[in-house]
Amino acid sequence: MPPSKRKRKRASTIIAQTPSPLSTLPPPTPSSLTPSPPPPAPPEETLPCLFTVTQLLLPGPSPHPNTSIPNMANVFIVRPTSIWNSLTRYKILILEGSAYHINDNVEIALPNGQHRIARVLEIRGHSEQHVYVRLFWFYTANDLPHSMRLLRLDPGELLASNDMDIVNAATVAGQAEVMCCVRGSGALIPEDGLFWRRTFDVATGEVAEFSQDRLGRIEVEEL
Repeated sequence: MPPSKRKRKRASTIIAQTPSPLSTLPPPTPSSLTPSPPPPAPPEETLPCLFTVTQLLLPGPSPHPNTSIPNMANVFIVRPTSIWNSLTRYKILILEGSAYHINDNVEIALPNGQHRIARVLEIRGHSEQHVYVRLFWFYTANDLPHSMRLLRLDPGELLASNDMDIVNAATVAGQAEVMCCVRGSGALIPEDGLFWRRTFDVATGEVAEFSQDRLGRIEVEEL
């Protein structure tokens, strides 16, 4: 009988810190960073300045057995893939005393000083100084391509997109309150504040009523 495989335990929390040029950070402590037995981590000097995500629209199996029309599926590839896969996954990110979880809506500080809202998909880290968040961006009317600027959005309405990105955890600027008002949820559109009820597919340019399958399974593959 072949030996049974043990499942690796994954750490649940990582505390991200932004090093100051005038100070040095103490080494991680068991209370702030609980290590798991990950695959061999890459040397710190090999970590890229940024990770990139390539989105491909590829034909998949047809959803209807009696037709040859393929079902187009979004496939996302993170590069450098081998380094990304070697990083440790975490369930919770703690940044300046605030906790962020998978599926939270957050504000991301952009280089131009503005903020943009996104949904957290995954948290990975190499150390407290190297923590990354994989996310889907929400779109405002101003974020849409110029050819779609005539699309009517209600005040406070965002589009939940499949525009995937990976950012440094230090750019997370806070929680974002975005109400889900999809059809059938029973939620009323708020008079004030942000909400979403439609999706935006950046590969096809399609804006549609929310379907649970549209933002469902994420595939990260290495080509």
